[in-house]
Amino acid sequence: MTNKTKIVIGIVIVAIAIAVIIGITQHNKTIDNNVNTNKDNINNMINEYIDEEKEDENEINNVIENNIIENSVTESNSNNIENQNTQNNIIGKEEQESNNENSEVNDRQQAIDLAKQEWGISVDSYDFQAELKEDKIYEVSVRSKTDRNVITIYTVNLKTGTVVE
Repeated sequence: MTNKTKIVIGIVIVAIAIAVIIGITQHNKTIDNNVNTNKDNINNMINEYIDEEKEDENEINNVIENNIIENSVTESNSNNIENQNTQNNIIGKEEQESNNENSEVNDRQQAIDLAKQEWGISVDSYDFQAELKEDKIYEVSVRSKTDRNVITIYTVNLKTGTVVE
């Protein structure tokens, strides 16, 4: 073999090696692009799933809130209807005394509820006791359930809806 053929064979081998290297790098780039595209698709699917879950949770919360509001309105309306019905009835002396006792119990509970709102701390850890002082004015004492000591006393005026410590 002459030197010219050796040089030509060397050039052909180098050209083939360069072509193989270029082909391999191009192939790796397409694989990387496909992997990145697949990762993006998977991330998009996960985000869509999370968004759908959040929407479902919001819908459930809205349904619960609407039911609570509807129940409150229905309860309020039925209480108003009951109050209107009882106002139209003729009430005897014994029934008046019974109603007075019931309204006193309701007023006492309303005074306790107002004091609990003012207290604001974990109301389950405390006992609330109301005592009538004047017409629609109660003194509500807050006692610790553990040692039964009086922590504070609220004066609750049901006429004005005020609570004073």
